[in-house]
Amino acid sequence: MKVVVLNATENQIKPIELANSANSIYAIKNDKGKITSINFFGEDKHKTKQIDLQHKHQGMIPHTHEFHGEKYHPSSARPCTPEELAIIARAKEFAQ
Repeated sequence: MKVVVLNATENQIKPIELANSANSIYAIKNDKGKITSINFFGEDKHKTKQIDLQHKHQGMIPHTHEFHGEKYHPSSARPCTPEELAIIARAKEFAQ
């Protein structure tokens, strides 16, 4: 897992999309030091999953979006699995 700090002067999507590599995980850290999302990329370097930590979706914080070929953020979300909650904890440790 790699922690990426957003630069407020850049497009927030561009750095992560350019930085991805096959089978990788990127945790996005805002300028306040908080992890805002964790993004998963598959073998084909396309995003497969995103865990959002800083906003509600369908009443859930955190929540997970599954990507199935969508270019943009899917509208549906689900609760995080125990494995995803462990990844969140690890990302927060890395971000310190």
